[in-house]
Amino acid sequence: MTIALITARGGSTRVPRKNLIDICGIPLVAWLIIQARTCRLVDQTFVTTDDTQIATVAQYFGATVIMRPIWDNGLTAGVAFRHAVHKIEAEGIKIDDIICMLPTSPLKFRHDLELMTTLYRDVGCDSMNTAAPIKEACILRNDRPYEQRYGATDNEPGSRRKLPVVEARNFLFDKFWNYSKVCGGWSIAKRDWLMDVWNRNPKRDIDIDQGPLDTTTKQYIYPVQEWQCTEIDYPEDVKLVDLLMDTFILHGRTPKEVYGEY
Repeated sequence: MTIALITARGGSTRVPRKNLIDICGIPLVAWLIIQARTCRLVDQTFVTTDDTQIATVAQYFGATVIMRPIWDNGLTAGVAFRHAVHKIEAEGIKIDDIICMLPTSPLKFRHDLELMTTLYRDVGCDSMNTAAPIKEACILRNDRPYEQRYGATDNEPGSRRKLPVVEARNFLFDKFWNYSKVCGGWSIAKRDWLMDVWNRNPKRDIDIDQGPLDTTTKQYIYPVQEWQCTEIDYPEDVKLVDLLMDTFILHGRTPKEVYGEY
């Protein structure tokens, strides 16, 4: 069985109640449910959440809800995903492949999940992520403290530093993959491979961010357009994603006109 697994917590810090904000007339978390339920290769769609309002929205749009405890901010999505897998399998459901989905990345075309799943099966790999080539890349010196992202502690939102001058080098590319941006909001992988990764990885985002970058493991990529990698992490991202969704995916149409019945 191939499942879509969506994690959506209620305690967003940088964008309060983020998973319920309106994007083109639909709650953010609902976009992923619609996309998963209209993918013919997804057998069942689950939402793991700690919030009753998100659970109500998820059920309304047709997802099976898995309630979880309210955990501290800063835990990786893998903690919630692993908890959900145990709950699902306790109901006697056998999982083969998992499409992991974060509501922060809703910019998917009608057939993206189906095409990604088909490519993943054709290649026969353990996991597949999404990424886009960057035509213009600005490489910045990373001298910013982690407090910028997390605030004074792991449980507080950070704020972007306003610097009068930023040292940078500009590299221009035209449709080459020398530099690419990974869209971490959606991927597909084998159940056992994912559970092994979630068991080995640190449990907190900050520990992953401070760890060494893996530059040796081969990654299989489902290619997307660069704007599809836009994620909602800060308040100003909400209007941008809303505009991108309407301009490039909906084209003035309703979600049902684009994605079909869900």
